[in-house]
Amino acid sequence: MTPTPEEEVIAGVTKGTLDFTAEGVKRWAARLANRDIAFIEDRNSFDAVAEQKRNPEWSFYKEYVKTKELRVLIRIGLALRKLESGHTDLQSLRKNILHKHGKKGLHVAQLVQDGDLGAFIGALISKQMSKADLGAAIEDLLLNVDKYVVFIKSDIVTQRVIDSTATRVNANLPPALLICGSKGAKGTAETVAKGIMKKIDGYELSTYQNKVKVVYLIMKGESPDED
Repeated sequence: MTPTPEEEVIAGVTKGTLDFTAEGVKRWAARLANRDIAFIEDRNSFDAVAEQKRNPEWSFYKEYVKTKELRVLIRIGLALRKLESGHTDLQSLRKNILHKHGKKGLHVAQLVQDGDLGAFIGALISKQMSKADLGAAIEDLLLNVDKYVVFIKSDIVTQRVIDSTATRVNANLPPALLICGSKGAKGTAETVAKGIMKKIDGYELSTYQNKVKVVYLIMKGESPDED
C-alpha cells in the first residue's frame, strides 16, 4: 500500500532521511498540496500531473466534473498528453493509473489524452445544453466509460460488437456513445458505427478524426416535441 505524503514525511523525520534542502522542501510541499495524486511514485510524472492545475483545459473541465476520482483522472489524462511524445515516464504513469484506478481509470485518462472527451463535449455544446445538463452528461459518460466508449481493435468480431453494443444502447438509452478506432482499426470502427446506427433509433452520427485515429459520436437526437 502506498504511504500517504504525511506518513512519508513522518518516516523521513524519524529515520533522518528527509531532504531538507530547498529543492527537497519544495518537493514535499508539492506532495502535501496534491494528496489526491500521491500514489504517483515517479517524480517527473507527479510534477507533470500537478502542473495541470494551471492548464486552461483543466479550468474548463473542473467547472463541469465534480466527482473527485474523475477530476484526478482528467488531470492525469492531460499529463499523459504532455508526455506522449515518446517520453520515458509515460509507461510509468500508465502503470500507476492501472494500479490505483484499474482499466476503467486508464480508459478515462486515455479519453482525455487523445482529445476524445473534448470532441464529445464540443458535440454536446452544439446542442445548446444547460450547464447542469452538460455536466451530468460528461460525468455519465466518464462513470460508464466501459459501457459507452468502445475501443475498436482490428481483430474484433465486428458483427458481435455491433449486436452487443446496439442491444446495450436500446436497453439503457444513453445520451451518447463513442466508437474509437486508431491506425489500422479506422475502417473497422466505421463499419461498427454504421452497423450500430442501423439497429437503433433516435440517434445521430458525427465524426471526429485526426492523422492517427477516428471517433464516431453517436448522440441522442432531439425529441420531436422539443423546440
